[in-house]
This record gives sequence, structure tokens and C-alpha cells, in this order.
Amino acid sequence: MYFSGEWRKLSGTGLYTVLLLFVVIPVVFQGTLGLLAGIEPNNMHITTLDLFSRVFVVLSAGALVSMSFFSEYRKNALVNTYLHGIPVFRLLLHKWLYVATGVCLLVLTGLIGAGLFVHLAGGHLLDVFRSVYLSVLFLFVGALCVANMHYLLCLLLKEHTLLSLMVAFAGAIGNFWIPSTRYWIAFPWSYPLRALYFSSLSVGQLVFVAGLPWSAHCWWLD
Repeated sequence: MYFSGEWRKLSGTGLYTVLLLFVVIPVVFQGTLGLLAGIEPNNMHITTLDLFSRVFVVLSAGALVSMSFFSEYRKNALVNTYLHGIPVFRLLLHKWLYVATGVCLLVLTGLIGAGLFVHLAGGHLLDVFRSVYLSVLFLFVGALCVANMHYLLCLLLKEHTLLSLMVAFAGAIGNFWIPSTRYWIAFPWSYPLRALYFSSLSVGQLVFVAGLPWSAHCWWLD
């Protein structure tokens, strides 16, 4: 019930069309280039999802969170919720679940597109998945990290939630050079991209990345 309400709040803004294009365009573009270049099926998912994970996951998460909070503050929904005796905590929790679900659906759509190009490259989907399932798992975790960072930003910025969208643009631009440096772990916007190159991560780095979304989640719950 609440998810349908959240969906309707942004249904007339064109945001969902933009988010879908943020998945389809980079995946199809890079997947096509990968096919033309003769990329091996086991590496096709990396080729197909590189630009998506580098730029468009960050932009999508930032846009979804920022616009959702912008809608709330524009309509004074948080104040009205409090005045009607509904715990604000419940509204924030439902909004977080809505955002997390939306981000995961975007990543899943990108993975389906990548699977299509793996198949077109002559790969066996089940065999490829067995070899990269941890990378896929951490791609979801990395995307949730980005969503949580913007959720916290929107809570702190209050009425100025669109500044969070500007931060998302800055994070996407930073992803063109920071992920290749040793400072990437201090830059959560790089986590989805680093998840694609899962074998290069140490155990300690994986534990940190996996724990960050939930530690941030506990922070705003307090």
C-alpha cells in the first residue's frame, strides 16, 4: 500500500522514464561495443556494466532519493504526518524501503541486460553466474551504499534535498579516476564499480563495504 503511494508521488515527474533510460542506454551501448570487439563471454558482464556502474547507478540512486525527499518537503508531508499522529520514523522507514527496492530493481534490470549480451556472446549464463555471483551480490550492496549516503544527505539537508542530486553528479564524475586509486574505499560512490572487479578486493575491504549500508542505516534510525 505504501509503495504504491510512494510510486504515485513521482509518477507524473518523468523520473521513472529517465531512470529506465539510465539503465538501457549504457548497457546496450557498451554491450554492443563488447560484441563488436569480440569480448570473451566471461568478461562480457564487466564490459556491459562498466559505464552503468561507474556513472548511472550513482545518478539513479541520487535522483531517486533526492526527488523522493523533494516531493515530501514540497508538500509538507513530514509535518502533516507528525500532526496526524503517525510516527515520522514509520514514514522514513517506508521511504527507505521504497528507495532500496527501486535501486535494486535498477541494478537487476542492468544485470538482465548484461545477461542478454553474455548470451549473445556465446556464453552459458549459468556457468558465468557461478563464477561472478559474489560480484553480482556486491554490486547490489554497493548500490545500496550509494542510496544510503544520499538518504543521509537528504535528512541532513532537509528542504535543500536537490543538493544531494548535485553530489550524485560530482560522485559520477569522480568515478572516472578515484576508483583506480588506493583512496577508493573512502569514496562510497565507487563501490558499485569496484564490485565488478571483485577479485581485486581484499577480505577486509569486502567486510567494510558490506557493513557500510547497514551501519549508515542504523545511524539514521537513531
